[in-house]
Amino acid sequence: MKMMFWKEWRENLKWAFIGMIALTFAEFYSLLLGSNSSDDSSATLCRSSFLTVTTFGSAVVGIVLGLIQILPEQKRDQWAALLHRPVSRATIFRGKAIAGLALYFVATVPPFLASVWYAATPGNFAAPFVPQMTLPGIFGMLSGTMFYFAALFVGVRRGSWFGPRVFGLLAALVSSAFAASTYLSLAIGGPVLMAIVLFLAGWGAISTNGAFRDQPWFGRFATIVAIYFGAFFLVMFLISLPFLFLTQQQYYGGIGYNIDIDGRPLKFTSTKDNGTVITDLAGNPINDKRFTTGSNSTYLLSFAQVTSNIGDSGHGKKEQDDDDGGFDYSSNRSYVIPANGTYDNNHEAWYYLPLTNHFVGYYTKTRQRIGAIGKDGYRPGYEQVSPLANYKAGRVWEIPSISLFGSTVYHSDFDQRKLTPIFFEPGVTVFGATPMSSYQDRTIDLNWGAVALSDKMIVIDKTGQVLATLPYHQNVDRWGGLSVGVTPDKTRFYLRYSPSGWIDSREQFKMPSFCEEMDAKGNLLHSYTFPATAPVYPPDSWQGYVMESTLPPGVVFGYLAYVKVGALCGSEKLARNWDSMDREDSRNIMLFSSILSLLLAVVTAAWTRRLNFQSRRVWAWTAFVLVFNLAGFITFRLLADWPVRMKCPQCSRKRPVEESTCPYCQAIWPAPKPDGIEIFEKKSSTAELVS
Repeated sequence: MKMMFWKEWRENLKWAFIGMIALTFAEFYSLLLGSNSSDDSSATLCRSSFLTVTTFGSAVVGIVLGLIQILPEQKRDQWAALLHRPVSRATIFRGKAIAGLALYFVATVPPFLASVWYAATPGNFAAPFVPQMTLPGIFGMLSGTMFYFAALFVGVRRGSWFGPRVFGLLAALVSSAFAASTYLSLAIGGPVLMAIVLFLAGWGAISTNGAFRDQPWFGRFATIVAIYFGAFFLVMFLISLPFLFLTQQQYYGGIGYNIDIDGRPLKFTSTKDNGTVITDLAGNPINDKRFTTGSNSTYLLSFAQVTSNIGDSGHGKKEQDDDDGGFDYSSNRSYVIPANGTYDNNHEAWYYLPLTNHFVGYYTKTRQRIGAIGKDGYRPGYEQVSPLANYKAGRVWEIPSISLFGSTVYHSDFDQRKLTPIFFEPGVTVFGATPMSSYQDRTIDLNWGAVALSDKMIVIDKTGQVLATLPYHQNVDRWGGLSVGVTPDKTRFYLRYSPSGWIDSREQFKMPSFCEEMDAKGNLLHSYTFPATAPVYPPDSWQGYVMESTLPPGVVFGYLAYVKVGALCGSEKLARNWDSMDREDSRNIMLFSSILSLLLAVVTAAWTRRLNFQSRRVWAWTAFVLVFNLAGFITFRLLADWPVRMKCPQCSRKRPVEESTCPYCQAIWPAPKPDGIEIFEKKSSTAELVS
């Protein structure tokens, strides 16, 4: 294998260098291209253009290297010379794979390391560098190994390019979606497992020169997995394709409630002609010209969401379960979040680093670091600061000027290089804090905000002075989603209650919401109840039925059994999943997928029996199709070793050429007629010799 490694290395090193040069130019160009609509100036290694290059560029390099290693040797004489080396075919394949993998990393790693060095060097970007920002690019390169092994599989497998060979590439393509998962176990495990599967599938293919049933067991298993993933992707794509060309039907009947700037509660109902009917809560039409002409959002209160949960002992556990493994490694907001503090200097940019819990600032022109702000105040340059208490940022777009760190509410004033604590009471839990909204230009007022406590909502300014105290009049254990609005003259405050985030969504849809009008002293002026507004879903379509029918029943039943057993064993997360499951939709999926899968299994059994498959193979393929539905049927059609058949001279029915006797009439193959080119003469009978 060592000699095979160096042979491949010498022959293909030049292609690895070409790929390295191309990736270097592409990655640096994407870094210097500037931000686009989905990025901000802090997104360097997490910039969408850069991640596109590292992910798809690495995949292209992997495919090209894999095909260059195999396809030139597919000519009959070269392939025979390769396989007649005094080593096994498996050794040849492993030597090629290890050498190709080394060449792949030669082509992809140096450009990425150079990009990391450039992004980390001070003065190149007016944004902080966080080492964890390299994770998306690293996982993108790892996912490219799938495409390298897919190319090897395509090259060594015999047959039509439109058969099993291309499905290896489809399997790598569908598995690359795992790399975009927010769960690190899927982002790493999915591409790595598929790379191993494609490697074993290629190993099995070269070991028998294409015959599926003669491959070693791991080769057969890996080939089935790879082809099935590719077939499943193709089925889902073809079913989804009509949606791209059909005119989307408009759905109407959705209902919403809001408060206008005069304090009137309004009901909004969408109509069939894509309009909106506006009435009061009693159903009387509103003929106000402000709402009947142009946009009506200017005349509605803007509610600031302060918190989604208060008081329930179980909501913390739910949030922990939901967030477990949900770190979005590919999002720049997981590492750097723009800070929206009160600073008017357009030549500065400040960011919050959630992994180290402090703020950093940069000059936008010189791209030099200003300093950092932490719990112990401001420090210039690269001096260290003490971290703030935890800020559960999630996937927010920016850190507001009034924000909650631990149990302390701060107001950030970057002009003064200060982070001022404006609310803290020992032993008092703060459930949320956010700046309020203004109304003329619909922007955020950075100098005052709302703070949610266990029994009241307080409105404070940037110095901590209390402007209003709004006591709760509803059960915030179940209606703990709190939003605050205020009229333009800042004399009337509106506290809106929505179902708590820990409550199951199906139950939330059945729960009403409330809105209370109060003055600055917390006196209740009016209270309104908004009925439950269940979401309007589109009616079932034939595309939906087709998609449900093609799902693999084995996977559907397996997942339902997993959730049910987990719930019975005491898992709170799986119990919530089971309770929130749409029973009718689940029954439809199980019914439709089972019917189609059963029909395809019957076709498979009849087909294999008609072609005289061995009984063991008949039942194996029938069971496989029964479990995996249409994608399993396509896999069966692509992989099954179909017997070559010819007409039987005795009964005229087609019989397999590999069988010595006809399965219908038990006749043996007749001896071929002599044509004069036989090497050995026919042996004379004893009577002829005597005579």
